[in-house]
Amino acid sequence: MHISYMRQRRASHPGFVDGPATVWITVDSPAAVWTTVDGTTPVWTTVDSPATVWITVGGPAPVWTTVDGPAAVWTTVDGTTPVWITVDSPATVWITVDSPAAVWTSVEWSKAGNTERTRSGEQQTFALLASGLL
Repeated sequence: MHISYMRQRRASHPGFVDGPATVWITVDSPAAVWTTVDGTTPVWTTVDSPATVWITVGGPAPVWTTVDGPAAVWTTVDGTTPVWITVDSPATVWITVDSPAAVWTSVEWSKAGNTERTRSGEQQTFALLASGLL
């Protein structure tokens, strides 16, 4: 499992909400997720067991990320609403929080042709979430 770093991209996609807060998640090995809130500051969290980690985005409101095996990362914006992000291919996963109610993944972004890497094997579609993150 390898997810490579991706530059921040803004604009172009309908509904993309511009804003200051960005969460970058890069997977450099099956045992670690590199998470930053500004694109440069690293925080390491393990993904080699179904553990729960809390990632604070710009304040006390958390993004809840758990791991349910080597092929999926389970992400919610309120701790209860699940979204599946597959990480079993060398695709880029990009999660941004650009407003109090917006979370993007690169699967939807790549379908619009706006990612650095587009993978034809990506079948899932993830939409803009509007829940929970205060």
